[in-house]
Amino acid sequence: MSVFEITDCVNFELSSSTEEKMFWNKVKIPTIIHDELNIQLSTLSLVSKIYIKNMSGYSMTIDAKNVVNNISIDLVTLPSGMYFIVFEINGERFVKKIIKI
Repeated sequence: MSVFEITDCVNFELSSSTEEKMFWNKVKIPTIIHDELNIQLSTLSLVSKIYIKNMSGYSMTIDAKNVVNNISIDLVTLPSGMYFIVFEINGERFVKKIIKI
């Protein structure tokens, strides 16, 4: 397994792949968050890891192996700013920008 670098997020470009479109059609995640991030995903059981990263190198990894459909992530201690949430499924990464206020 390769190490995930923050530059992977910085250089991320939206893909028009069918898999990515299908993934984002099944996930419900807000763009603006406060102290808690609630994720609704009908195929969350396929997600092996969820990463939350920022441009300064901060990284939080959530083990999603035993999660079914919904997950709630406590972000109270996370400073306000822009972050990337990364879902890893079968070695592929799906990235979305989120903003914590």
